Amino acid sequence: MPYLPSVTDRIERALRGAGLDPGRAARPAFPVELAWPRPPVVLRGPGWAGLVAAVPSEQTAAASPDSPPQSPSKTPVDGSVGLSLEDASGALLAQIEALEADRARLDGRIVAAYGALRTVIGEQLDEHEQTIEMARAAKGLPTRGMSPAARAVGVDEAVLAELTTATAVPHLEAARRLRLAAAPRRYAGLRSRLAAGTVSLLHATMIAEA
Repeated sequence: MPYLPSVTDRIERALRGAGLDPGRAARPAFPVELAWPRPPVVLRGPGWAGLVAAVPSEQTAAASPDSPPQSPSKTPVDGSVGLSLEDASGALLAQIEALEADRARLDGRIVAAYGALRTVIGEQLDEHEQTIEMARAAKGLPTRGMSPAARAVGVDEAVLAELTTATAVPHLEAARRLRLAAAPRRYAGLRSRLAAGTVSLLHATMIAEA
């Protein structure tokens, strides 16, 4: 009966032909790292339009190792780029982080607008109060001086009435924002961080209330 080499014999012969020791190959050193290829995930659909990948895909990095790194805004995740699950999550987290920073900066502008509105309405109330006092003086009636505290309360109430009427912001939330806007020197640090996008408006109002 002719000799038929077994599968093991063929493997050992191939290993020796490659210059490897079959005995050492059969007992690999530990730990052994198995580089299994991860299938890419492709993000498709209109919901992904406009998103950008902050982490380049492994396929892109391997294809052009000498190419200069691309800006995150240059790699759209619009269904045409295949990303691994790890890269996709990193890209989306980077996108969320950038959007949160943009929203914080926009909220900083809103707080500044609150402060400007408070100043204008305060001047309007002062003019109205002066008109009333002049009319009372012309009739020989005693004047009614308004204390600074009462004036501040009246101005804040007028501002909140205007804000809640013109916008969909709840009264309590508008009052929290107005607290930041009404004391620019006291909360200068928080407002500068809002303008830089390093703190959220919610966090800033919580710190102001503490």
